[in-house]
Amino acid sequence: MDIRALELGIPEETAISPEIRDDEPVTRDFLRGYATALMAEGYTPGFKANTDAKVSFDREFSRGMQADREVFKKCLIWTCTK
Repeated sequence: MDIRALELGIPEETAISPEIRDDEPVTRDFLRGYATALMAEGYTPGFKANTDAKVSFDREFSRGMQADREVFKKCLIWTCTK
């Protein structure tokens, strides 16, 4: 995975959080892949997302915590509800 943060000179350990919109069909595999790629480069993975149980992020992140706890517990969550 090409990490643009490296090219921009963003220091390691910085949290990088994409915004996950309510209508985006995210999966546990996507979230895990994003997180592990960032961690491999020395960054802290995060997600800005609606944590309402009606949207896919909430369900998929919960599934990730159950299946891949060591990865998902290192992720930061910036919550936004509507």
